[in-house]
Amino acid sequence: MAEPAIYVGKQSSFNGALYQFLKVELRLGLTRASIANTSYFVHRRFRNQADARKAYDAVVHALGRACNGNQSPLTVEQFDEVQGKLTKLRQELQKLGEPI
Repeated sequence: MAEPAIYVGKQSSFNGALYQFLKVELRLGLTRASIANTSYFVHRRFRNQADARKAYDAVVHALGRACNGNQSPLTVEQFDEVQGKLTKLRQELQKLGEPI
């Protein structure tokens, strides 16, 4: 039995919103990690490092909640993009000494 059009539209809207959320958090995390890597002031470095870690944790949490089992609400291209940026953010955080 096919799903009602109303539900399909809401699901599509959710998937788009999730993808946008992930992109924004990853961009924020990568920016904050970059600032932390180049900061001369310790307090700025720690603040930006903490913000980058929060972004990383938010993305991991959102992906875990959205991807129940093996089903991902993202397309293959979207998932690959998110996964690549998440890997880059993880590497940047590890350079800063974050235990991940």
